Amino acid sequence: TRHLEKTQLATQQGIQLLHVTDFEWTHQNHIIKSMILSRLGKNQRIFARKCRVATVGRAEEKQFLDQHHIQGYVPSKHALGLYYDDQLVSLMTIGKSRFSNQQAHELLRFCSQGGITVVGGGSKLLDTLRKTYPHIITYCDLSKSSGHAYEAMGFEFVHDTAPGYFWTDGSRVISRFRAWKSNLAKWLPNYDANLSEAANMFAAGYRRFSDCGNRVFKI
Repeated sequence: TRHLEKTQLATQQGIQLLHVTDFEWTHQNHIIKSMILSRLGKNQRIFARKCRVATVGRAEEKQFLDQHHIQGYVPSKHALGLYYDDQLVSLMTIGKSRFSNQQAHELLRFCSQGGITVVGGGSKLLDTLRKTYPHIITYCDLSKSSGHAYEAMGFEFVHDTAPGYFWTDGSRVISRFRAWKSNLAKWLPNYDANLSEAANMFAAGYRRFSDCGNRVFKI
């Protein structure tokens, strides 16, 4: 819980702490820099009222998220974008809830083009999506954000989750889902069914990194 505790101590001092791993800085440097510029108010500002709302095709959705979202592309049910002068500048995707048994859909991804802040963009996209999906749940990565942007869009705080984790060998990242015992046998060399997930991963040279957990919101 040490990274979560650092975030909580910083928050008490009025500081928003942004956690950046060496893997992210090496492989997603442009996204991290864009996030920092956004927090410093240095991005180009575009007003949502000057943008056109339109459904985004799968290929463009994947390309945009892989380029501009720190977590990259994830399959969705519906992708909606804001276009400024026919250029996609902001994207929001929604799909079936992955972690909740409720009937709510999940806001999966929301991001803007690097170096650009679309003022009112989130609210404009969300208002359009809610005409079809009235009940939405979403998760905010506390290592990167406090979730205030979701509250500004009308989301209600539900609770904070416990810290999650991923595995790394120093050169690549393995999600905790891929490291579940039910999945390990499919890809891990020398997998031993008699050992736990952790024992198998440690034996293979991986180390575990804990994050700060997620803040859950609903609307």
